[in-house]
Amino acid sequence: MENFQKLVVYDLSGALLRETRLKRRALQVDALKNGNFLAFYNEPGNISGNSYFMPLALFDNAWSKIKILDRFGGNLEYRSQVPFFMRRVSEDRIFIANQSRGNEIWVYEFEGNLARKIRKEYRPVAPAEEIKKAILGPDYGRSGLSQDKYFSNPLPPLNQFSSDDEGRLFVMTYEPGPSPGEYIWDIFNPDGVFVGRKALDIIWAGLYLGLRLTFVKNGRLYCQREKESGFRELFVYKMIWK
Repeated sequence: MENFQKLVVYDLSGALLRETRLKRRALQVDALKNGNFLAFYNEPGNISGNSYFMPLALFDNAWSKIKILDRFGGNLEYRSQVPFFMRRVSEDRIFIANQSRGNEIWVYEFEGNLARKIRKEYRPVAPAEEIKKAILGPDYGRSGLSQDKYFSNPLPPLNQFSSDDEGRLFVMTYEPGPSPGEYIWDIFNPDGVFVGRKALDIIWAGLYLGLRLTFVKNGRLYCQREKESGFRELFVYKMIWK
């Protein structure tokens, strides 16, 4: 039996709009408001020796490729933080962070046009034991896990980032805040201009394509925090801009 994927689209009420058989195997599809789709996909030749890459591209509603926006790559020999690759979608923009570019985030319009590049100098941070334990979780201290390979030194310029519905960008760094468990977030306005920093006590999110545990919408920051017992709580902060 032939294996294939199909894209199923519903409206807001749950009614089926259409089904499209995919020409390429896709992973992690984002539906954009203009009807296009953003997705990673596999293609022939994306693994060579121990190296691999995976394109991130725009597709139209018939699943025809419009444009490759970026490529995520790495080494298959070992699990490592580097390179990392993250993307987020706001109301009208696509944000992409790629370790190969350092602390630079590309901002695309939904049609695939590059709108701007956001970059900022950052303070290099060594992988402290607190950070290793937070990221590795149950694997921390496990024999056979090479932390020298898993953690780069210095650490990457960012851990995760989020965008709100007005186009602001919130970037979590590895820089510790003034209180235990806090880390510094860089904040950029919708034009990509750096406007300030804020220390927040927010649970670590997974790297790579990983978990999105922090959301900003309608002037509120939704995030998870973890107690010493390991119990997680959902916190909602109201943001006031001055």
